[in-house]
Amino acid sequence: MKTNLHILICLEQMALLDAVKQELSFLESHFHLKCVGTVKEAEEYLNSTLHEEASLSLLICSDAFSGADGVDLIVRLHENSHTSDARKILVCETLDSKKILRALNHGGLDYCQLAPWQPGDFAKTVIKILSEYVVRFVEHPLPYAFVLDEGIILHHLRNQNPTHLDFR
Repeated sequence: MKTNLHILICLEQMALLDAVKQELSFLESHFHLKCVGTVKEAEEYLNSTLHEEASLSLLICSDAFSGADGVDLIVRLHENSHTSDARKILVCETLDSKKILRALNHGGLDYCQLAPWQPGDFAKTVIKILSEYVVRFVEHPLPYAFVLDEGIILHHLRNQNPTHLDFR
């Protein structure tokens, strides 16, 4: 089971990176949040954390960078046994169906978010995606109910440990 959960936010536009970090800052009580501006920084961070007992639970990545492709990073993570379970969100400024389909078909993309969005909308998406990750990969998900979707986590716990009362 996964422990020491990390969220990697890899967005080239600093204003967008800061906005996402601020919107998701409430998760820092249960997840390590790392924000980077380039694919190279993201790869360096992943290489340094893979040697620890760390698990990448979520990657939030731009579709395009100066001189790099965010979809390539998503595909590489999906192909790596240490990061293949991570949930992946692609942030796009425009709909590029080729990139999105490549991320879906080869990178296990979980969600595509078009920028800009209304404040709070992105956090709702992240909460749902992380809740599904936690119930699948974390041995004791109950503590995450305080910051994620309580309903998803409690439903999972009820189904894992059903109480059978027999009044015969």
